[in-house]
Amino acid sequence: MNAVIHIEFGAEYLVTMLDHFGTDAFNVWLYKMLERLPLSWEKGCEPPACLWFAIESADFSGRHIDGLDLGLFDCEGASFQGAIAVGALFGQCRDADFRRTDLRDATFLGNISGANFTDAIIDGASFADSYYHADDPPIGLPADLLQGCCLDHDDEPPDWGKSVTGLVTYPVNITASLAESSLE
Repeated sequence: MNAVIHIEFGAEYLVTMLDHFGTDAFNVWLYKMLERLPLSWEKGCEPPACLWFAIESADFSGRHIDGLDLGLFDCEGASFQGAIAVGALFGQCRDADFRRTDLRDATFLGNISGANFTDAIIDGASFADSYYHADDPPIGLPADLLQGCCLDHDDEPPDWGKSVTGLVTYPVNITASLAESSLE
């Protein structure tokens, strides 16, 4: 039996946290919280928990979010237009707006269907662990990067099955409501 944790992480709350504490402190807070949850499991076993932070339609336009870890975040419809997100990690980004965003060395781990990358700086960005639906490809990605993505014809993401440590890790789903939290 596995648990499903759904956290609705208010977009305004996340932006306030980033403005007040910065990207590095936010990432430390996130990692400390995740240390308390089992997010890896042996190959062939059921995942112990499904975890996603939902921040759909958040507005990060023009922000400096270098290195921000949004790997477990659902950023569907979020705007990163004109942001500087060098080395950032992104999870689900369906229909997200990355126009004119600096995504050098960024990594994408989930659904990028319908995302707009027009005029984005994508030198060194990795899309190897991302996927898109055939009827809704991302916009503005060069053909070589688009070919590196997994074309998915179903509503479910592909099974990556990759392992660095002998344990299989996946992007996982979380949703809950956070109104106040200490970063200490």
